[in-house]
Amino acid sequence: MNLNGLNHDLSFFRRLFDPLEKPPIMILNDRGEIVYLNSACENVFDSSYSEIEGKQLENLLAEKEIKGKFFPNSFRSDKTVESKLLTKEGEEKEITWEVVHTNPNNKGSLAVCFGREGATGESLEGYILDEYNEAKETAQKYKTLFEYAYDAILFSRFESGRIFEANPEAENLLGFKTEELLEKKLSDIFQTGEIPDLREKLEENRFYYREDQVLNKKDGSRIIASMSTTLIEYRGEKTILSLFHDMTERIELEKELRNRAKSLKESNEKLEEIIQIISHDLKEPLRSIGTYSDMLYTQNQEKLSGSELRKLENLKQNASRLKEMMDDVSNLTRITMKGTPAELEIPDLVRKIKGELAFNGSEFDIKIDSGFPGVQFDRFQLKVVLKNLISNAYKYNSEPKRVKIGYEKAEEDSKLTIFVRDNGKGIAEEYQETVFKMFEQLNPEENSEGMGAGLAFCKRIIRGHGGEISLESTVGEGSTFYITIPEGQN
Repeated sequence: MNLNGLNHDLSFFRRLFDPLEKPPIMILNDRGEIVYLNSACENVFDSSYSEIEGKQLENLLAEKEIKGKFFPNSFRSDKTVESKLLTKEGEEKEITWEVVHTNPNNKGSLAVCFGREGATGESLEGYILDEYNEAKETAQKYKTLFEYAYDAILFSRFESGRIFEANPEAENLLGFKTEELLEKKLSDIFQTGEIPDLREKLEENRFYYREDQVLNKKDGSRIIASMSTTLIEYRGEKTILSLFHDMTERIELEKELRNRAKSLKESNEKLEEIIQIISHDLKEPLRSIGTYSDMLYTQNQEKLSGSELRKLENLKQNASRLKEMMDDVSNLTRITMKGTPAELEIPDLVRKIKGELAFNGSEFDIKIDSGFPGVQFDRFQLKVVLKNLISNAYKYNSEPKRVKIGYEKAEEDSKLTIFVRDNGKGIAEEYQETVFKMFEQLNPEENSEGMGAGLAFCKRIIRGHGGEISLESTVGEGSTFYITIPEGQN
């Protein structure tokens, strides 16, 4: 019988023949020991593979000295061998085997035996060839997936832990050759005492995953790997299917990132402290400049020329603007710090902001939607956001100045969206991203206060809480700013 491509190792034959329900298939090594049985052959022998693995075939047959029948001196042709099997009850069962040899001229030859119950009769060749070719195609696909898998794969017995299958990536990961791994137990590559715990978890759930499994390598070093284990039934026996992926570099990288984040946090804290000190120390001189310039302006209005008075007025305005800028820098450190969430009522907060803002006696109508849900947010930070939006709505609004503050919340959505809508000049589409950038002012000549940081602060605060801030605007009709607060904060 010509089975092309039968030059394979034992692991390939396992994958090849395990799916076949028939015929009975047995593989012998050149010492006459049974090294493989498929499930159909287990039925013929009335024993499981684990019961007779490694036993001499002649000890299971009525006749002795059978090695010469299965391994004749000449391998020039395949053999048909008749044998009588001894059952557990002591009865004899006639079995006919079609025997094909692998590596016939080399040491380590295997005898692949296809059996049928009964004496020699109709040839098995056509049937075996069809089954073999179909199984070979399936096995080749499986072999490709198994051998080229990115993860290390091990099959091991559930009770004994003995490894009976390993793919090439397992060699790369652990440093052992496949034949070395097949002589080991799963406990040999695990830490002491971990296998009983693994068995218990698999008995409960049939699947277990951990991201930081420590594995022992051949060279004595250890690696950290993710481990996915599944309890499966393989040829009637409980088997552990294990997949390992090296996580050592990733975990080391995560550790380095944590250290860098810690270092960055410490640097930021020092920087915030320096900014607060500088801001505090500069405010007093600025206050003096503002006070003395006021005194000079008041006491010398009649003595100074119009040009000199304008210069003095500019000095007062610049001192005031510089103070505002220092306040913004100081506020920057506060909004970058993690806030303390508190239950806040938006209408109460808006009324307080309106009382703090000076609207120069102008009529400014702020309408607030009823039924506003409470939010969990840092009071200072949310106040900064709303104060900036309301202040901008006043500055750039058209008469009569009106602002509406409302909310949107879909029943199926856990996010709350707060909006601030005005009837002002509006912002052209090409500038709608620019307004959220630090130090950007669309009309600096109309807004001498601050440094164009307000909306940048708003964006940083909202994103720092996992939310979003966006803008819709039409020139000449007004603008609407939307603040989306994520779940857990509303």
